[in-house]
Formats: sequence, C-alpha cells, structure tokens
Amino acid sequence: MIQAKKKICSSCQQEKVLWKSTPKLCKDCYFRMPENKKPIEKKVYVIPKESTKRSKENRLYHAKRILYLTTHKECEAVLPGCLHMASDIHHLYFGSDRNLHLTDETTWKAVCRECHRIIHDEMSNDELLKLGLRRK
Repeated sequence: MIQAKKKICSSCQQEKVLWKSTPKLCKDCYFRMPENKKPIEKKVYVIPKESTKRSKENRLYHAKRILYLTTHKECEAVLPGCLHMASDIHHLYFGSDRNLHLTDETTWKAVCRECHRIIHDEMSNDELLKLGLRRK
C-alpha cells in the first residue's frame, strides 16, 4: 500500500498529510477555517393537515353533501326548537365508525343547526336510538 507523503502544514506547523495544496493545510486546519465549514442544512418536514387519502374522501364528501342538502331541504329530526330548514348533515354513526360511512348517504340525516346541537349536546344514546338518529 502506498503511503501518502507527510509535509508541514502552513497553519499548525506539524508534519501531516496535506489535505489541500493551496494553501498547504492538513485536514484539521482546513475545516477549522470559517469559510470552509459546511453549513448544516436541516431538512424541515411539515406534517400535512390530512393525508392524501383523507383529502380525496373529504372532497367527495363535500360534493355529495351539497347535493344531499339541495334535495333534502327540510330538517329530518324536527326536535323542539327546530328551525325547519336543513343546514347540517347528521351522521348516524359517531366516532371511528363515522369514517367507514362518511360518504354513505343512507347513514345521513339533513338537520337544522339547532336540532344538530341538541342531538350532540343534550340527548343520550338511548334517546338517539329510539328516534332513529343513531345506529349501533
């Protein structure tokens, strides 16, 4: 194996293998110089607000929602304090089950804002099941 020749570094004055010939610097001295330091590039990863799969599902849902509300203009819940004009979609499946039935129109009810608030804030699961506003 061929050994590299050692020469005197122009910076530290020690006999070492030279890294660069102009100026005659060893590896340590070369990288100590501020102009030779490589800037550390940090890769910035931005977490998307939603996955591409979810984004496609949401676009489909919003298109279907508009069509559904144009054909179902009356509130289907008709609870006390009802405004009678549907503005929201109530999903009969809550929580993680809702994702499975997000675009299934057979699991939707057109409801007014006030009825939707009552359904989610004031009614128990048993009451919702009796009125047909929730499925198991």
